[in-house]
Amino acid sequence: MHTKKAAALFTATAAITLATVFGTAGSAFADGNVTWKNDKTGKMLSVDPHWSTGQLQLSIRDGWTTGNEGWRDTQQSDGGYTEKNLVHGGCLDGNWGQAYWNSCNGSDWQHWYEVSTSTGWKLQSVHTGYVLDADANTVYTNPDYGDGDRYQRWH
Repeated sequence: MHTKKAAALFTATAAITLATVFGTAGSAFADGNVTWKNDKTGKMLSVDPHWSTGQLQLSIRDGWTTGNEGWRDTQQSDGGYTEKNLVHGGCLDGNWGQAYWNSCNGSDWQHWYEVSTSTGWKLQSVHTGYVLDADANTVYTNPDYGDGDRYQRWH
């Protein structure tokens, strides 16, 4: 009996260790080209011209239509990733409540942890701890409301 309990305990401990190391934090595509699709809206993270000014801005849009939805995912020494737009350059940037597209400057405001969750990837700012969030029309950051908030999960 003690052998079965010890084996079961060892197996459970090994599974938890592997899940912790490989399943809870990491990149969807380490150091490669990616797209980020919002779990709730099904829309893609993009950089597009503003409808009236023409000035480039972070946006959320339906489907892959212009190529503006592509990002270069590059791991940084702090464990976070920069998300550089493939068409326009510039990086995903954010603060407490805002997400925006900005010239890449190497700051940790532009570094994002990519955390695997049961409902998708959580993109969490290295600097603020806030996560990338969206609704049908806007991208912003908020505190993490948990796996139940599909607006904060990306694929």
